Amino acid sequence: MIMGKEIDELLQQAELIYVHQSKFTEEDWHSTLHTHYFTEVMYVLSGKGSFIVDGKEQAIKAHDIVVVNPYVRHTEKSSGEFPLWYIVIGVSNIRFIKQNREESHYIFRDVLEEMVPLLKLIIGEINEKAQGYSAVLQRLAEVVLVKVLRSNDFSLIEIENKNISKDSAIIKDFIDQHYKENLTLDILSKRLHLDKYYMIHIFKENFAETPMNYMIQKRLENARELLISTDYSIGQIAEIAGFASQSYFNQAFKKDMGCSPNQYRKRQSITG
Repeated sequence: MIMGKEIDELLQQAELIYVHQSKFTEEDWHSTLHTHYFTEVMYVLSGKGSFIVDGKEQAIKAHDIVVVNPYVRHTEKSSGEFPLWYIVIGVSNIRFIKQNREESHYIFRDVLEEMVPLLKLIIGEINEKAQGYSAVLQRLAEVVLVKVLRSNDFSLIEIENKNISKDSAIIKDFIDQHYKENLTLDILSKRLHLDKYYMIHIFKENFAETPMNYMIQKRLENARELLISTDYSIGQIAEIAGFASQSYFNQAFKKDMGCSPNQYRKRQSITG
């Protein structure tokens, strides 16, 4: 890790992985813990919810910024009445420290609304995808990062990230965001503008499984959490987690866990 480099030099070495927006309803919001090998900066545009890390929940609301350093297991949970809407920037090769102390994450309240016009430009570029939009997003993301650094007395340090390809990270993030939807390899290919055979190869090379197998594991992970934490029926959980039918969910669950969803729920209620 190198401490003495200027911010502009570090930003030149940083690689933008993605910029996207997320907005959820009460029905959608059953999140699962996940990690990234890169840093995330999230700006809450509207709504209320909580950020969950290290087993603790911290409230977040409009105009809060959450900075999550690499390899931190985390998730977000939204208010049903006031759904979260946020923009998140994923950037590799750097991590944030504050006053020479490195934390897993940082939350800053009521950030200056001067950020809002920048974020509206980002949303416009994401939605329109006009010619050169990736280059525009790169520059706008750099401006947002510098604004965050200036307003919160941050420093940047360089890190050597795990050697994961950018395309693999984009595929993984897309699945993390959309695994509950009716995703097929062809849909994934069309949405990400990547050849499907290339996607299988590069994802398996980086994560030792195919994109579709990863998606099923995400759905099963979500289903296990719902079986423990809710009293939803098996059919409801299958639908929420993204399975096409309850019978397919039962089959996939038994193959993965060696027992049915009902048996799993009963065992967890006994041990819990």
